[in-house]
Order: sequence, then structure tokens, then C-alpha cells
Amino acid sequence: MVAIEAYPANWLRVLLWRDRLTTDQRTAARGDGDTATRLAVADETKIDLGLHADVRFDLRIWTDRIAATEAARAIRNALNGPRS
Repeated sequence: MVAIEAYPANWLRVLLWRDRLTTDQRTAARGDGDTATRLAVADETKIDLGLHADVRFDLRIWTDRIAATEAARAIRNALNGPRS
């Protein structure tokens, strides 16, 4: 976060998240061979987020709850405002 805060830009901090079961199902459906590693990283990330609860995200998107197009629209709207 230090590097992001040091760079003079208007950053949009987006947390893309999904539950553990979704991670397991998606990696299995794709035939990924590293499901255990991905689950371990997800667990570690969840712990890290808890340890740094003061970090503010402008937008939180649960990718297991909305379609990718809706996630993209939410990010675009957060950056530019809604389009008609």
C-alpha cells in the first residue's frame, strides 16, 4: 500500500472476493492443478484483510454473487459515474 499511496494518482481500491467454496468449484471446473494452493492463498488473504481492517476499499465486489459484466459496470461507475 505504501507504493500506491506514494504515486500521485487517483486510485480506486477494489476488493474482488468470493467464498472458499466458490474458489474450490471454479478451480475444479477449470481443471486447475493448484486448487489447494489457491485455497491456502485465499485463507491467508482473509487473515491479512482482518489484520489490516483499517485499509479502506472504495468498492467491494463478491464475484460469486454478481456476473462479471455487473462487476465491470460497478467499477466503471465508481471511476466515472454511472452512464445512461
